[in-house]
Amino acid sequence: MIDVVVIDDDRDAAEALEDLCASSGDLRFSGWAANTPDGLKLVEQTRPDIVLADIRMPGPDGVILTRALAGEGRDRRPRVIVLTAFALDEYLLGALAAGASAFLPKSTPWPEIADTIRAVNQGGSVVPPILTRRLLDLVMAPAETTAALTQRETQILALVAAGRTNRQIAQHCYVSVGTVRSHIEHLRAKLGATSRIDLVLTARRYGLGYTDHHDDPP
Repeated sequence: MIDVVVIDDDRDAAEALEDLCASSGDLRFSGWAANTPDGLKLVEQTRPDIVLADIRMPGPDGVILTRALAGEGRDRRPRVIVLTAFALDEYLLGALAAGASAFLPKSTPWPEIADTIRAVNQGGSVVPPILTRRLLDLVMAPAETTAALTQRETQILALVAAGRTNRQIAQHCYVSVGTVRSHIEHLRAKLGATSRIDLVLTARRYGLGYTDHHDDPP
C-alpha cells in the first residue's frame, strides 16, 4: 500500500482525494491537514510515502511546505506532489526547485492523479506536457549578469529565488516592505527583467538561493 497524506485548505478537494484512495486498491489515505504547520505535524505522525499539497494555503505556502518535506537533512523524506489550481510560472519553478516530484493542476483527471502517485512512489517525476513546455521556455531564457548588483541586491535576489514574499524578505533583511519593492524595481532595471519570474530565473542560473536555515546578517 502507498500511504498518502493531503495538505490542502480545500476540504472538498481533500475528501475527493480520500475517495480516490479508497477506490484505488493500492492507495491508503493517512490523513488531512488544512495548513503547513498542521501538515508538517501530520507527516511526522504518519510517515506517509506521498504528500499531496496545495500551493496556496493560509500561512506558509506549498513551496515552503515542499522545501521542509523534501529538503536535505531529513531521515525519511516523503515525496511531494503539488496539486494546485494556480499553475503559475513562479509556483511551478518554486515547487520544483523546492523538491516537488510532480506538479499537477487540480483539473487533472482522478485516474491520472492516481497514476502520478504510483509513478512518484517509484522514484519518478511528473509534469504535464503543457507545463513541461512552459518550464523549458523558462529555463532556456537568455542568461543575465549579476556583476553590477550591490550586496543587498544580491541578497534580495536570492530571497526572491527562494520563493519568499516581499513581506518575508523585509522581515529577513530588517527593512520595510517599501524598501524591498524599491530594491526589486532596481533589480528589474539592472537585469532587464520584466517580471518577478525573470528575476527568479536569473538568480537560479547563477546559483543564488536561500535555504530555510540560511540566516545571513542584514
